[in-house]
Amino acid sequence: MSESNPYGSPKVQSAYAAQGQQPPNQNLAMISMILGILSLCSFLFGCCCGPLALAIPPLAIGAVVCGHMAKSRIRKRTDAGDGMALAGLICGYVALALFSAAIIFYVIMMLNMDVRAIAR
Repeated sequence: MSESNPYGSPKVQSAYAAQGQQPPNQNLAMISMILGILSLCSFLFGCCCGPLALAIPPLAIGAVVCGHMAKSRIRKRTDAGDGMALAGLICGYVALALFSAAIIFYVIMMLNMDVRAIAR
């Protein structure tokens, strides 16, 4: 007996499933995930080593841009890699939020610093 849905039309399979293959991973999704993880790692190590913190914004923005592009292509083509794109987006946005919070914290600390104590 052939598989069909309750409405009588045959079950539609994707071209990859018909050939017994897995859909290809989206390269942008993998790049997004890698950039997102690198941005979080550079935030963790950038707190100790100042110059490394300068790498956070470009890595995080790259992760977010690649993640959104990958998700849109995955939706159009039904490729695999949605989880990697989502991981890249989450890591990128978290790194941007942490970096922004750190900048705000440092600015507030500098504004509250006693200038006369530094001059002595």
